[in-house]
Amino acid sequence: MVEQVLCCLGRPQPWFWASHDGGELDLLIEKAGRRIGFEMKFSEAPAVSRSMRNTAETLALDHLFVVCPARREYAVGQGISVLPATRIPALPSIIAALP
Repeated sequence: MVEQVLCCLGRPQPWFWASHDGGELDLLIEKAGRRIGFEMKFSEAPAVSRSMRNTAETLALDHLFVVCPARREYAVGQGISVLPATRIPALPSIIAALP
């Protein structure tokens, strides 16, 4: 899924981030002046952990996408949403529409 995200977004500089306390982010990119994070999950209904929220805050992410095999896209918190893997091709327009 990481490779698909990068291809759809024009191959931006990808970053992996991890902290000593166990926080991590699968993919961090800058796109259109925004810091966007991606966490890849296998679950169809992933739980958003405190670690994910802390990572989003620490990195001052404009948005965090939890990419997984869900059936629909939905918000799970302010600045955090679940994105079905089938919607990866729509990422450029989804990111452009972010507030």
